[in-house]
Amino acid sequence: MYQIAIIQNQSEMAHYGYADARPLVSDLGYQPTLFTAANIDDLAKLLERGLFDAIIFGSNALNDKTIRTEVFSEDFRNIFQEWLSHGRGCLILHQLRLAGLEDSNLKFLPAPYELSAIVRPLSEKSAEGKLSLGDRASEHILFLYPDTITSQDIESTALQFRSLPGLYWHSWNNPNLSHWEILIEDKSFADSRPLVVSLREPNDFRIVASALTLDWQKQKVFLKNLLTYVVEGRHNTAILVDERKNSTAFDYLIGILQSRKFPFRRYFLRNDADLEKNLVKGVHTILVLGPFIDFSKIPKRILTVIREKISTGYLKIVTLEEKEPQMSSFSVTGGERDALQLLQTTELYIQDELRTEGYIDGSFWSTVEALQALNSLQLSKGNYKTLIDKTFDLASKHDRSGSYDEVFGVSCALLWLRGKYRGRDSRETKASAQWIRERISNYESREQALAYFTLAEIQIISESEKNTLIKMLNGLDRTRLSEIDVVMYLQAALAVQHIKVVDDFISVLKKQQSSAGAWVDLATTATAVSVLVELVKLKSTSLNSETISTLETMIFKGIIFIQESLNEQPSSAIKYPWEGKASTTIKCVSAWLKFDELIDFPVYELAGAMEKYNLQSTFLQSGKQALGVLESLKQDNIGLRRNIDKYLSDMISLKRQSRRTPYIVLASALFYILLTIFISIFSVYNGNGFVNILKVGFVDSWEVHVAIISILVAITSAPWAIKKVFGGTENDSN
Repeated sequence: MYQIAIIQNQSEMAHYGYADARPLVSDLGYQPTLFTAANIDDLAKLLERGLFDAIIFGSNALNDKTIRTEVFSEDFRNIFQEWLSHGRGCLILHQLRLAGLEDSNLKFLPAPYELSAIVRPLSEKSAEGKLSLGDRASEHILFLYPDTITSQDIESTALQFRSLPGLYWHSWNNPNLSHWEILIEDKSFADSRPLVVSLREPNDFRIVASALTLDWQKQKVFLKNLLTYVVEGRHNTAILVDERKNSTAFDYLIGILQSRKFPFRRYFLRNDADLEKNLVKGVHTILVLGPFIDFSKIPKRILTVIREKISTGYLKIVTLEEKEPQMSSFSVTGGERDALQLLQTTELYIQDELRTEGYIDGSFWSTVEALQALNSLQLSKGNYKTLIDKTFDLASKHDRSGSYDEVFGVSCALLWLRGKYRGRDSRETKASAQWIRERISNYESREQALAYFTLAEIQIISESEKNTLIKMLNGLDRTRLSEIDVVMYLQAALAVQHIKVVDDFISVLKKQQSSAGAWVDLATTATAVSVLVELVKLKSTSLNSETISTLETMIFKGIIFIQESLNEQPSSAIKYPWEGKASTTIKCVSAWLKFDELIDFPVYELAGAMEKYNLQSTFLQSGKQALGVLESLKQDNIGLRRNIDKYLSDMISLKRQSRRTPYIVLASALFYILLTIFISIFSVYNGNGFVNILKVGFVDSWEVHVAIISILVAITSAPWAIKKVFGGTENDSN
């Protein structure tokens, strides 16, 4: 079971019955552990041990000075950040006292995700205002899963809660939109007031901050969505099973996923309405078909959704197969599109730049080029009409009779921008079109091609203008064209469907492609690849098979160059992974996505699986080598042990021998003395006394005795010398 640390203000709990959120959290299926001022200093130690899946800062928890002091300390922040980085989440609720402090920053948040609160003006009533969803918030998982909810639902519950009716008492103060996404705000006043914000994805941290008193006002539906996300993470995986059949192995798989706290939702074949709804909403990106389920058993309406999601790269199907015993397998249908994830991330940054700066990469040209690339992608979901007011304000300062500073090329870009986002019938668009048409014949061929391409793109090109463009394309000297020229002319030819000149341009472009696959630079390469892919995709093309083969080779080399350039970017360019520029990045992503549409093969899954299996194999082989080394060491140790045993045996024998030596020496000495006396008796048997016998035996023959005794000492000392050499001790065993 998921465990949550919930920090609450004991004073609030004592005075208000609604101020204890533990029953609500328990009802939602989570196990809460309460922390107040009395035990808040224990929390950091528990986080260091990896306890808890999420932390909730309950409403007004930070009113308590003891709690503030602890969680705002540098030690807690460091521990909290490390804990968060392991897939944990944090939900911060209404903090009115903090909002009233001079320094109202949530200091425990990791840098650079600073967030501060601001009190609502006292002249306003808490019930005043209107809750609205932020830009694209309606597509955010927090409003879609597990249940769909709207800002009106939340507002109604807040105003009707009897014990504490009201919308909000404070808001968040200008959150950095590069990091925070506004989910709910009040737009009814002069300045929009962010009320619920979430860290933008993808991110290592799941943090949501709500100025609304969701816990006190028992906003159960919205809290369920919030806690599902904050505690468990996105439920990207859906598992479809047939409830009428059972598989022990698959049940074991489910148990393993649950024990690892892997986020997923299980659906049943005979009750699939929620599955269809959540697939349509894009909640799930992986669908696992359990045993006994194949595509023939899935309702047609769900199959239609599945096919659509697979074709756009938003869904992957995993099916289980059991061909024969010990030969079970699984297969994957659909492709995981890395470029699609890059597109979504890049779009968020681009939207933030348009909203705050007005220009992308600080340039009008870059802004138009990036928007053109996005406009060519069906997968782009941004509503840029609502985001480029500031762009138009900046551009209007350069408006001279419909032109952009009377410069022809950039005036074509201004025409495109106005035609796409102000409408081709708008006054500004007509003014720009008139200015360009009056001067088009005065410029070189490439500038003319750009102008005609722009008129075709916004669908205001006339038949006579088409014919003029075609005539110009047919008459070009191909041998004098640069790579950028060729790409521009190909774009113009495609815009008016003049395919007959394509072969010549392709031949030139092929010669100009470097061995690495590039044309001039990344931006030109990406644009060229996008144009070539569009040529390949033409159904009614007059291109022959040889030309198509040439196109595919050029596209493949260009895509490899683009992907290799992604891997070469420094870490400082993470925001925009190609050259650190939004316009270059979106061009590269666009080319990559268009190329993916040509590939009906799970390339990235197979490559990823091979990398994973190769890593596992490397570990396995390393393990085998390690075991081989251990076995060799084991055999060496066995040999060494045998030698040691032999030496010990010899030492024991020597030691036993050394312990018998004193007795041998004593016996030998007695024997020697007796033998000497016996020989002396025979020598002086003529009647001399005992004194003479001793004199003859020991005094007169002393040289002989010294020599014999020296030999005996040397012999008896040998065991002692050996023991010294081999390190024997007095404690050796017998």
